[in-house]
Amino acid sequence: MKMLRIAAGLVLSACFVLFAGCAAPGMMQGASPSQPALTAAQPVLTAAQKFHNAVTAACNVLMPTIVPLTPLFATQPGLLAFNTDIGLACAANAVIDLTSVNSLVGSSISAAQGTIAKISSLDSTQRIVIIAALGAFKGSLQNALAAYQASTSASTPLAASAPIAASQ
Repeated sequence: MKMLRIAAGLVLSACFVLFAGCAAPGMMQGASPSQPALTAAQPVLTAAQKFHNAVTAACNVLMPTIVPLTPLFATQPGLLAFNTDIGLACAANAVIDLTSVNSLVGSSISAAQGTIAKISSLDSTQRIVIIAALGAFKGSLQNALAAYQASTSASTPLAASAPIAASQ
C-alpha cells in the first residue's frame, strides 16, 4: 500500500513538472488573452536558466524514488551508463551538461527501464513505480530539451557537449 501512495505522489509530481509553465508566452497562468498579467516584477530568465530549472525540477521528482535503490543499481551492469548520466545531470546542478541529458533521453533511461524490469530482487510494484518514474523523468527532460532548443535556435546553438551554467 505504501508503494501505491508513493506511485500516486510520483505521478502527481510528474504532472506538475511536465505541465508547469503551460501558459501562453508573455502571460502568467490565470491571465486572459485580453488582460495579460503584469510581469514587470518578474525576472527574465535565459534559455539556459529555464533549462537548468526544468532539469532540477525533474531530478527533484525522480531522486527520492531511486536514491534508496542506489546500492542495488550500482551492482547492475545494465545501469552503468544511467548511473553516470544521472549523476552528471542531477548532482549539485550548478552546471548542466547537455551531453548527459541527451544521453539520458536518447538511451540511458530506456536501457535502465529494461534492466529494472529484470531485477528479481525488486517486487512487481517496485518495478512498476521505478519504471513509471523513469518514464516521467524522460518526458520532463525531453520537454526541457525541446524548449531549450527552440529558444536557442534563433541564436548560435551550443555544442551538444557544452555545459550550461545556471547563471547564463
